[in-house]
Amino acid sequence: MIAPRNYHRWFNKQGLDFIRDALMPIANAAQFGHLGQEASTAYVIRLLALLNRCNFLKKLVLNMPQFQEGNQELWNRLAATHNLCLGQTIERVSRGQTILVKTTSNQWEFERLIWTAPVDDFLSVADASTEEADIFSRVRTIKRAVITCKIEGLPANIFYVIRNTLNQPLPTSYPLAIYEVDPGSKIYNFYPFMDETTTIEELESNVVDCVKKLGGTQVTPMGQPLIWKWFSHFLTEDLKDGIYERLEMLQGSQNTYFANEMTAGVSVPYGMEYAAYLVKRFF
Repeated sequence: MIAPRNYHRWFNKQGLDFIRDALMPIANAAQFGHLGQEASTAYVIRLLALLNRCNFLKKLVLNMPQFQEGNQELWNRLAATHNLCLGQTIERVSRGQTILVKTTSNQWEFERLIWTAPVDDFLSVADASTEEADIFSRVRTIKRAVITCKIEGLPANIFYVIRNTLNQPLPTSYPLAIYEVDPGSKIYNFYPFMDETTTIEELESNVVDCVKKLGGTQVTPMGQPLIWKWFSHFLTEDLKDGIYERLEMLQGSQNTYFANEMTAGVSVPYGMEYAAYLVKRFF
């Protein structure tokens, strides 16, 4: 179990400085960010397992597999086969012989509930069992943002990961990864993390500073930053005590199933694969 900010000490002690320099900027940008508390090496291994699916050339240039149309197309395809009720605020989920979902304007009745939202939201609206409440209250997250801008003056089809954050720490709100969402579009996504003091102005200012250091000449925001909870995880003592085994035992209880980042791990591919596993296991 290694605290992310102390990874460099462990690598130094093992004589693996070169691995530290190659791995940690990618790991921090992709998942761990400014995480201060101890994190299990299991989470690092799972991240590496995802990266190792790519061939050597793709890994060398950080050319990760993606849908040609973007991830949004995945959600559009799924939505096309389902009855969507958008813009509904859930007030209460009650489970008995059937599942009752009450919103501000409607009430629905279902045979099963598949929860894909963060579990702290589940605790705030559902009739959580003692075991659900205990497990979900142990989940930890960090906060990250994505800022989309049109940039002039940068090369096309690039993927930057800020390298020297181990020896020269940056503010939490500084973008650690930047890539052009569609080659030649000049539209770039920037990925900073956040803490309780981070402001939108700080996020935008750091993007401008980053672009300037990379040689860009003009920054035009494409909208407000998107902010969300990231990296649902458990503390090391919970993993030692078998928290994931307890979590899997919840599946199917009260006709309820959980398929989200907490169960699958960070990344869309892991989420899709866990959902497929859940369907095969129970349906």
